[in-house]
Amino acid sequence: MLGKGQVPPKTSLSPVKRTSPPGSLGQKCIKMTKVDFYGLPVPDGFPIAEYSELLNNGLGIIGDTQEVMVEFSRAIKASIYRYISFIELIKAMLGKWDSMELYPSHREIYEQEKDLLHLFVNGISSIESAYYSIYILATQLNPKKLDFNNLEKRKYGSDPRFICKELKQSLGNVPVLTTIRAINRSRMWKMWNEYRNMMFHSVAAPRVHRLSVSSNPPKPAVLD
Repeated sequence: MLGKGQVPPKTSLSPVKRTSPPGSLGQKCIKMTKVDFYGLPVPDGFPIAEYSELLNNGLGIIGDTQEVMVEFSRAIKASIYRYISFIELIKAMLGKWDSMELYPSHREIYEQEKDLLHLFVNGISSIESAYYSIYILATQLNPKKLDFNNLEKRKYGSDPRFICKELKQSLGNVPVLTTIRAINRSRMWKMWNEYRNMMFHSVAAPRVHRLSVSSNPPKPAVLD
């Protein structure tokens, strides 16, 4: 366990090679080669340098507070687990859907539904888990404003709107707020939440195939 002021050890989560420019949703997506997380290969696109920086800085902020360390570790580990699951799902779905007949069986439709729900849940959870890890750190940076032991507040620590409000009140306009707000306002983030919420409560709508002779065809609805 680290003491106050001690330098955290180097992790295996070091960037090997950058081959791509910053990506969308305010995150810098870095191409990696031969990077693993406890034996799990980290997919291309995961911002491993930023993840490693958050992890190491977080260990320094938390010090030897065991309960906080456990909560932070659970959150930040979930972020990378969910991303790995997300990429594995995409690869599996492509294989299944490529081999599917024009008129899929009920079993194949069920597999589609299951995969789509897991895809949206894992994709959003990867980002929201990172938010929660940041919230945990904020409770250590200003414990008078943000009480770690306030479980009622902590359960909202992954909600981007809640975390923006709480971080601003306790830490001021810290740079990470700009990124969280940009993600929260983006069309991609809104669309993914719409997909996930729909899949929580119903199956996907029947597939719709549109043909148009217009130069401005109508936009497809969710999951057409």
